[in-house]
Amino acid sequence: MIYIVSNRKPSARSNLGFGYSPNDKDIEELRLASAKKDNQGKWKVSVLPERKNITVDSKIEDKPSFQVFRKLQDSMMENDRNCVFLVHGYNVNFAAALDTANRVRELYNVEVILFSWPSLGAGEGKKHIGKEFIGTASYKRDKRTAIRSVPALDKTFAALGHYFDYTQQQGIQCGQSFNLLCHSMGNYLLKHLLKSSVYSGDFLLFENVVLCAADVNNAGHERFVDQIPHRRRVYVTINENDFALKWSRRKLGEQQKARLGHYTRNLRSDVAVYLDFTEANHVNDSHGYFADKAAVQNERVQILFNELLNGQRGERLLEGYDPDKRIYAV
Repeated sequence: MIYIVSNRKPSARSNLGFGYSPNDKDIEELRLASAKKDNQGKWKVSVLPERKNITVDSKIEDKPSFQVFRKLQDSMMENDRNCVFLVHGYNVNFAAALDTANRVRELYNVEVILFSWPSLGAGEGKKHIGKEFIGTASYKRDKRTAIRSVPALDKTFAALGHYFDYTQQQGIQCGQSFNLLCHSMGNYLLKHLLKSSVYSGDFLLFENVVLCAADVNNAGHERFVDQIPHRRRVYVTINENDFALKWSRRKLGEQQKARLGHYTRNLRSDVAVYLDFTEANHVNDSHGYFADKAAVQNERVQILFNELLNGQRGERLLEGYDPDKRIYAV
């Protein structure tokens, strides 16, 4: 089962429960859902009904979101599984986001909380992440929507932190780790959350934070990366041949700065562990090498991400470290 938090508009006409536009009430409005595949391999999405009698003053045990959190904790304990909180990138519709979350769940034997913001997804196309060519207007539209979704992500982290603290106070210790995976423009949300006035405080929830194929500026990235709350490590993954990040540098009338996820120079963070996937077999020009054929066909890539997404120190598996560039070769 995939657990879902989304500020997309719930859609009764969609068999997946959500469309590509923001929630009608407000782009900060969140809805919870769960999804699993039926015997025919089709997604069945259950959107949690809104409870009109729930207020900020309601008992925490009465809140549907807390009940979902406890269900997740029980599943983690019963199945001895860690949890990955996944924030997807641009050009991803809800169907593609679900498929990616499911691949993460199956490849790395983890529970997954999917934060799905209303990226356009190339007009609701159904191809895999980043494999469609989208125009500059759509890309800029997704960047604007990403920034507008920052308060929704902040509310989600704040609720998770509150529920985590509350269950600990009640003596409930699941003994498993939570890890954050931000992909592509998902890193743009995280960056703007950390610099936003809506940021509600320290979300020390995650053992590892993995910034994968980050679609943010390489220049000055250390200023936000060094602020990321974490318990163990912050990892930055890089592929110099990443076709989607090469394309994202192109904007109408100007040249966008080098992206963090495809540039192996100027790596100045004091806390980040940089991982270079450029020469790894089957990575090629991949943008989603944590969940596509690169992770399936290259056991080394899969084992490394398995360590990162289960709260372990992945760099211990790597021997090729360049002290001048401050980066490990995968």
